[in-house]
Amino acid sequence: MTAVRLVRLYGSDGGMRLVDFAAEMRDASRAVRDLERATAAKDHAIREATARWEEAVRHAIEQGQDLGDVAAATNLTPRELRALLRRE
Repeated sequence: MTAVRLVRLYGSDGGMRLVDFAAEMRDASRAVRDLERATAAKDHAIREATARWEEAVRHAIEQGQDLGDVAAATNLTPRELRALLRRE
C-alpha cells in the first residue's frame, strides 16, 4: 500500500497549491503539544491562585473577621466557607 504525502491541487483560476500531508500532521502534532503545555500552565496557575485565595480567607478569619462578612466577600455561603476552612 502506498501513502500519498504530497498532493497538487489545481484551482479553477489555474493556480496550483501543494499540500504536504506529512508537514500538516507535524504541525497538528505540534499544536497538540503546545496545547498540552498551555493546559498544564493554566492548571498550575489556577492551583497557585486558589491556594493564595484560600490563605487569604483563612487569614481574614484568623484576624477576627465575622464569618458572614468573609462568606459574603468570597461569594460563598457560610456553610461553604466552613467546609473550606475544614479542609487541609
